[in-house]
Amino acid sequence: MCQELVGVPHDIPADAEQVLLQGNLITEIRSHAFSRLSNCTTLWLTYNKIRSLESGAFSGLYSLNYLHMGSNELASLPPEVFVELSSLKVLNLWINKLSSLPVKIFNGLASLKWLQLQSNQLASLPAKIFKDLSSLRKLWLNGNQLSSLPAGVFNDLPSLQKLWLDHNQLYSFPIGNQLGASLPPSILNYPIRMQKLWLNGDQLSSLPAGIFNDLKSLQKLWLDYNQMNSLPVGIFRDLTSLEKLSLGGNQLDSLPAGVFMDLTLLKTLRLADNQLSSLPAGIFPLPALTELHLFDNNLTSLQWTVFDLAAYPAELNLTLSGNPLQCDSRACWIKQAETEGWLEFYTYDGNVHYPECSGSDDPWSNVTLTCTNTGNYYSECFGSDTP
Repeated sequence: MCQELVGVPHDIPADAEQVLLQGNLITEIRSHAFSRLSNCTTLWLTYNKIRSLESGAFSGLYSLNYLHMGSNELASLPPEVFVELSSLKVLNLWINKLSSLPVKIFNGLASLKWLQLQSNQLASLPAKIFKDLSSLRKLWLNGNQLSSLPAGVFNDLPSLQKLWLDHNQLYSFPIGNQLGASLPPSILNYPIRMQKLWLNGDQLSSLPAGIFNDLKSLQKLWLDYNQMNSLPVGIFRDLTSLEKLSLGGNQLDSLPAGVFMDLTLLKTLRLADNQLSSLPAGIFPLPALTELHLFDNNLTSLQWTVFDLAAYPAELNLTLSGNPLQCDSRACWIKQAETEGWLEFYTYDGNVHYPECSGSDDPWSNVTLTCTNTGNYYSECFGSDTP
């Protein structure tokens, strides 16, 4: 890395396996610039000023596994510029100025496992752009300007495990020939090995029933900071492997009964920063749950009946700060659970923090507890409110 190069040098040893040209002032890659480097497996071109690639720019790189071109100034790519890179496993194009991609740009990349397209200016994707990427495991599309996705765009990605779609402008998706206001149910049906899915920071106002059907391997799902005010019944029914579900920062004002009932492996549930004012009985029948984030809602009470207390592990970390809780007899079970060590209160940053109750400096000053623990159920918990 010379930090002075304005072009690809001509004296790179022909037997070089790694070529490190990052952090220079290179502005273009001409045709056959690396044609002598048939043994090269890794090429770093990040942090240059590359604005253009000529057709055939990577001709001759038959052994190339890793191509890093992030943080340049590419606004477009020639069709099939990567077509000879049949051994490529990682392609990094993050932080460029790409607003569109040729439909055949990834043709021939059957060995590709990682494709990084985040932090560009992509507004759309061709329907069959990923058709040759049968080995792809990780796909970064976050931080673009995508407002819609073509139906079936992920159908040719049977090996996909992680998909980043966060921080786009996703709010409408095509349904047939019409422009729908939500995701079509089939958009994610084919990457059945998906383990992690990021849809946070978009503009989704709703989710259609069936959107997550067949994602039985999904372990983590981020839906934070969208514009959803409700959830369809059964929306998470097929997510039987899910361990983390993040729904914070939406506009949810209620939850349908049974919406989480099939998530028997769920460990972390984030519902913070919504508009929830009440919770239905039995809404959290989650035997593996260890973290529940409810801070910054509109909850005035939290009844013990929302939990299946007998099913939980020894300790549940609960965040409740920022709710206008009324500290009366309805809340007495919370104090008893905390006293006995079953329940611990935390803020979002992990600090211990007791619930804030409206109208009182001491959250529990107006409650006298008389609680009997009956087999982990606080079914005989009563309190008297002190004037």
